[in-house]
Amino acid sequence: MFPLASWRKLVLWFAVVAGQAGGVAGVEPVDEFLAALRQRQWFDEAITYLELLESNDHVDASLRQQVLYEQGMTVLARAASLRDLTARETELAEARRLFDEFLKRFPQHPMAGAARIQSASILLERARGKAAAATAGDQKVSLFSAARKDFEAARKQLEAAERELASQLAELPKLVDPADHQTRKYKEQLAKDLAQVRLLHPTIDFELADTYDPGDSAAKKHLTAAAGRYRAHYDDYRTRPDGLLARLCEGRCYQRMGELTQALGCFRELLELPPAEETRSIRAKSTRHALECLLDESQKRYAEAIERGQKWEQQTDGDPLDADALAIRYLTALAYQAESAALPAQDPNRRKLAGIARQYVKPVAQHPGQYQRPAKLMLVAQSGNNGAKPDDAKPGFADAYQRAKRALEQVQTVSAKIRASAGQADKLPELKRRRESIAATARDALRSALRLSDASVSQEDLNSARYYLCFLEWDAGNLYEAAVLGEFLARSYPDSVAGKQGARIALAAYVKLYSESKQADKRFEAAQVERLGQDILKRWPGSEDADEAALQLLSFAAGRSQ
Repeated sequence: MFPLASWRKLVLWFAVVAGQAGGVAGVEPVDEFLAALRQRQWFDEAITYLELLESNDHVDASLRQQVLYEQGMTVLARAASLRDLTARETELAEARRLFDEFLKRFPQHPMAGAARIQSASILLERARGKAAAATAGDQKVSLFSAARKDFEAARKQLEAAERELASQLAELPKLVDPADHQTRKYKEQLAKDLAQVRLLHPTIDFELADTYDPGDSAAKKHLTAAAGRYRAHYDDYRTRPDGLLARLCEGRCYQRMGELTQALGCFRELLELPPAEETRSIRAKSTRHALECLLDESQKRYAEAIERGQKWEQQTDGDPLDADALAIRYLTALAYQAESAALPAQDPNRRKLAGIARQYVKPVAQHPGQYQRPAKLMLVAQSGNNGAKPDDAKPGFADAYQRAKRALEQVQTVSAKIRASAGQADKLPELKRRRESIAATARDALRSALRLSDASVSQEDLNSARYYLCFLEWDAGNLYEAAVLGEFLARSYPDSVAGKQGARIALAAYVKLYSESKQADKRFEAAQVERLGQDILKRWPGSEDADEAALQLLSFAAGRSQ
């Protein structure tokens, strides 16, 4: 059989011949071929192909000069594919070296502006990495300081790029002869690069604000500067995608500063864009951030939030499971839930609104992402909760059961506040402590209810209490307790909703116990995953629960084989 490496070399040789035959017209096929190699992560082959191009005297001179730039882009793509931070940092440094060498040798090349942007973007990426490490680590002060230096170095490089790009653009005629394709293309590239540089400027200030405490005057200073620059960019490019993005980012600056009226003004303007393929993403993001503002404690504009969420649902034709879509559905569910809670207990609309909230949040709870955990919590808090006590139940059970349900509602409310306060680090620790405290109260109340139960308690209420406790144990990280309780429900009450949901939690708990175990021998945990997963497949064949179990088993097996 012909070796794979030889096949790849043969493909590269034919590609170079095609570029040679095409001359200048071969530029676009070269771009497409390189993109295909990078997409398949054939980085070594891409480098070899570029070396072949550079050594071929029949290839257009401008294209051969571009080899260094394309090598930098290839190394940059390889860096993005790496998980090891040290190796990734090494690749980023090499990519920047290649871009800088390209600029040194060919400062007037049409791709020089793009190279400067890429070099600055690498500095930005390094700064972001340090800022993220500072948030998660114990060297906060030093890492944030290092991140700020990289941000400012990127700013200087962008300023130099902007001056040079503007100068080069000014030297070209305002009206280019339509027949002069080379000059027209060069001018379009310069204008595109200049717009990108001007959009990156405020991004530096926006991200620099994250390196300070939210209440710090320096954070507000950077956010104010970013909002002004974004606004200026929008004024210059308001009909173009990058101009609309600038308007969105301006709103995000105001939102971060707590100036929600101004933020909503930006988002509402974008929400009125006509539904179309090119506006889909910007309308989704604007809807998401508008809902965050409308649900804030200072606004509580639930009716408008519901209206915005419904309108998006009616108009969207994009991926129903992308991050923005899931966020919009969760936030719309929160608005319905808040409207429901504001009504008297006997109002029939209360249950109706709560039911609509459940319909919005169900797909969010079923798919991984930022809002999956709070969505699951919302469903648990609402499940079977009509505000009444269980009929004919022993008073001790009934009282403890209702205390647990009230605590669950409070946990869900505090969780929503945590989401709304994501950019306000000063509020988060106290909110998280409150959530943990209330969740602990709910667990204690449920344990009391189960201890106090007797034959007068209905099986449905008893299993609901067991399921609530199972979920709360999982949510608190008490994985073994969650697994045992969930498996008990699945084995003892397989035809109940609590039994199926308990099986899901138990399987997820065993998978997590396996992944978090520090022991060399994980055969016990692995056996539980495989046993319970197979049991779910046999017990509920063809169901959504079985499909999910099959996927978890496949993912688990793939992870073990690595």
